[in-house]
Amino acid sequence: MSREHEDHAAFVSLLVARMLDAQGLDPEGAEIVADSLRANGRPDGWQRPSRFYPGLTAQPWYDPDEFEWTAGLRGAFPRIRDEALALRRDERFAIDPLSVNLAEGNWNEIRFYTEGRPSTGNLASCPETAAALAEIPGAATAGLVFLSATGPHTHLRPHCGPHNARLRCQLGLVMPKGSRLRVGPETRSWDAGELVVFDDSFEHELWNDSAETRIVLIVDIWHPDLSPSQVVGIRLGEMALVTHAYELAESWARTGSVAAPGAWA
Repeated sequence: MSREHEDHAAFVSLLVARMLDAQGLDPEGAEIVADSLRANGRPDGWQRPSRFYPGLTAQPWYDPDEFEWTAGLRGAFPRIRDEALALRRDERFAIDPLSVNLAEGNWNEIRFYTEGRPSTGNLASCPETAAALAEIPGAATAGLVFLSATGPHTHLRPHCGPHNARLRCQLGLVMPKGSRLRVGPETRSWDAGELVVFDDSFEHELWNDSAETRIVLIVDIWHPDLSPSQVVGIRLGEMALVTHAYELAESWARTGSVAAPGAWA
């Protein structure tokens, strides 16, 4: 690692540590942010996030029953499905500009949370879904929460999530035969009303070979190995990157340009 790179990691770690201390949290939570900057990604194997946090359990799939909240989410399935179908009928789903080049076919979504920012109108339209999400620790802050509609004969190309500090849950709402998800080397299918939990920092891809639209609720949660202080430290460390990415996406959607107003001095 270059001296400049090490100085940057140390500076960010110190900044995050001071913000943690100001909130009455253990400043040692900043170390995982510095370790991530020193690691500078993980380019090898199935797990290749652009920002890698060392020391966390690394496995593609998790047993959903390890998480207490999964039983409640399964129980809310019929109500969540009905709200999702109502939004589809109202044509509320749209393309995410950050993912526009990922699908071979048709892939639309509707957001509930984006990196800690709620989509209040969408949550208000889906009170049953909002109530179920409120029972999932970290769902409002860990990453993304959205309804995903993958059209007939659509393939989502292999890709990796941005970092390994989160896990991803998919609750099947409409699951036609011929839809399947690969995470790492293993491919799985499941039925409507069931769910899976996986680490999306591992390479994954999706196929819907059927003539129907596949609809799932996707919920990101924090990696279970993280302490509360580490979670806040990571959120602080990620904040600038996330804000800038969505400034670019919103500018692209509005103007067709990737130069976000005010992004560059």
